[in-house]
Amino acid sequence: MLDSAGSALVFSTYLGGSSDDRAFGIALDSSGGIYVTGQSLSADFPTTSGSLQTVNHGAPPGSTAGDAFATKFNPSGAGLSYSTFIGGSGADQGNGIAVDSLGEAFITGFTQSSPGPPAGFPILDAVQSDIDLGLGGSCKGNLCSDAFVTKLNASGNGLVYSTYLGGSGADSGRGIALDSTGDPYVAGDTQSTDFPAIAGAYQGVLKGTAGNAFVAKIDKADSPNIAVAPAALNFGNQALSVPSTTQTMTVVNAGTAPLTITEITSSETQYTETSDCVATLNAGGGTCKINVTFTPTATGALGATLSITDNAASSPQSFNLSGTGVTAGTAVTLTPTSLSFSNQAVGTTSSPQTVTITNTGTAVLTITSITTSGDFLQTNTCAAAPLNNLLNPMQSCTASVTFAPTASGARSGALSISDNATGSPQTVALSGASTAQFSLTSSSPMTTTLVGSTSVNIPISASGTNFTGSITLSCSASGQTCTFNPASILVGQTSTVTVTGLSASTPSPFNFTVIGTSGSQVATLSLTILFQDYSLSATPLLNTITAGSPATYTIIVTPLNGFNGQVNLSCTGQPPGSTCAFSSTSVTPNGTSPKSVSVTINTTLTSSWPRGSGRGPTGKWPLSPIIGLIIGIVGLAALWRFLPIPERLPALAGGGFKHWFSLPRLAAGLMLALLLLAGCRSANLSPTGTPTGNYSITINGTLNSNTAVVRTTIITLAVECPPNATCP
Repeated sequence: MLDSAGSALVFSTYLGGSSDDRAFGIALDSSGGIYVTGQSLSADFPTTSGSLQTVNHGAPPGSTAGDAFATKFNPSGAGLSYSTFIGGSGADQGNGIAVDSLGEAFITGFTQSSPGPPAGFPILDAVQSDIDLGLGGSCKGNLCSDAFVTKLNASGNGLVYSTYLGGSGADSGRGIALDSTGDPYVAGDTQSTDFPAIAGAYQGVLKGTAGNAFVAKIDKADSPNIAVAPAALNFGNQALSVPSTTQTMTVVNAGTAPLTITEITSSETQYTETSDCVATLNAGGGTCKINVTFTPTATGALGATLSITDNAASSPQSFNLSGTGVTAGTAVTLTPTSLSFSNQAVGTTSSPQTVTITNTGTAVLTITSITTSGDFLQTNTCAAAPLNNLLNPMQSCTASVTFAPTASGARSGALSISDNATGSPQTVALSGASTAQFSLTSSSPMTTTLVGSTSVNIPISASGTNFTGSITLSCSASGQTCTFNPASILVGQTSTVTVTGLSASTPSPFNFTVIGTSGSQVATLSLTILFQDYSLSATPLLNTITAGSPATYTIIVTPLNGFNGQVNLSCTGQPPGSTCAFSSTSVTPNGTSPKSVSVTINTTLTSSWPRGSGRGPTGKWPLSPIIGLIIGIVGLAALWRFLPIPERLPALAGGGFKHWFSLPRLAAGLMLALLLLAGCRSANLSPTGTPTGNYSITINGTLNSNTAVVRTTIITLAVECPPNATCP
């Protein structure tokens, strides 16, 4: 409690026991007494001796229901004037509380407890004495809740009255207030289409799909009153001269004195009623039902009034009826429009699935036949009495369809309804998947073989129950050939399939299907061949070196599917003037882990020098030009030698040398020397080392046991010119 300024607590206290307790409403009387209501799940919630109910009927061991409670504190908040439970064995909760001038407390909330001892909700002098109007409403498997209004005497040890308030749906009181005469007004929520709305109410029909609010006043005087739910009926479009589907109004005596109904009439003969209501209804929620049918005789909208004469103060009460007469027409709605069945063995019958046939027209639907096609069967409720293949507007019947396949695989059919409606026959698409009465299996559904193998043998077995037919075997294997030995088997027998045409290029895994056929029945078996194979990889993928330097790579042989054979290594495509050297020329993986070797590409430096230089790469004069000069001199000597002696002698005698040593002879000798020198020099200028450039080198891994199996990887080598050198 806060002081009037809201600046300090005057008092504050817990209120509860050892379980979950919550307060939802509070009120004060003229003397400052404090009234609290809520819900308690505690068996030891504080109650006072002699109060209305000292036992929590909703809190036995293991229960989570709980009871409502009403507690009065003295003005100081230091003690209890009284404290009591209000409830039964179901869930009960107080949501609102009010107090009159006499100190009598009015509590509202909700209850799911039926009335009556030993643990029922306390009821006395009620306007509604049974929960859910005695209609047995169900909400998630439990009784639907009703609102309640309970008035306690000033001492909290007895009831002035206590009543349910609700219909067959879920209802709850949320708040309560009193007028100057002490009559309570209750507000809450309802999901009931038959909530007791008093005749002439502002809104007599539930409109909300999730519920509506309600407001109700309870009169302290003992008198009968009448509530009708729903307070109006609408029949929509109805075919001329065809009786509508019957609609029902529930009449409730919402008073504390007996309600006597003496007459029920309709203002229009096209609306007819039958009922058990011309009688006396018990006080506190006695009920009866009025059944109304609309049979229009003319087209157009027709309204009418249903009148009830009784001993309630508002008698006679009037309720609206409406409908529209239309020219007769037929239409059919099928729900669903397709059915699907799966995994049904040939020769067996599935569980049924249901199709609902509804006359959505305005005239009587006459059904002439219901049939199925394909491997489907049906039974229906349309032909039997009382329908006899005649459906009134909005009336329905059902067809139960079963699947009884005569062959395996995908099956299709239709349910056909022939009638007098437009679009006859109407159909429902039927489909089913069926399985053969036998199956194929293999002890080696995944077979492993060495890469390069040309064939594999796999065992195939047949199994089944009470199947005696012969099963012919075949296969679907792209690019390969299957042969079976034997070609057909019985259940319990085994055949061997030999797959041929395999090669080193066959993909791994290689998947294929074995097919077993017996008459119209087919079974399949998926098989897989894995190849024990290997792959090559390298690191690094690129090396850059100068001519004359080595380049080293790591070659990795990775086994696949348990490969453990010997792989021989070689390389091709290396640059001129280089060699390829492996640390080991063969590798044998252990079946699980990669194995590595190194390969070194050894390059050489060129041994020639550039044209126009007088020296070689070492800076020294080469021997070849000297040899060329010597050869030239020898050539001149040879020329002298082969001259005729008469020509030589004068020269030797000293007087004719100038005649022999003529310009043509000298030119010929020099030309011969130069040609010999050029020939020697050009042969010596061809490069003999590793040229610069980029090279792709293939590393080959060849299976030792089958040289047709080769796996490769590519490495790249970039050769550059050494510093301070001129390369070709």
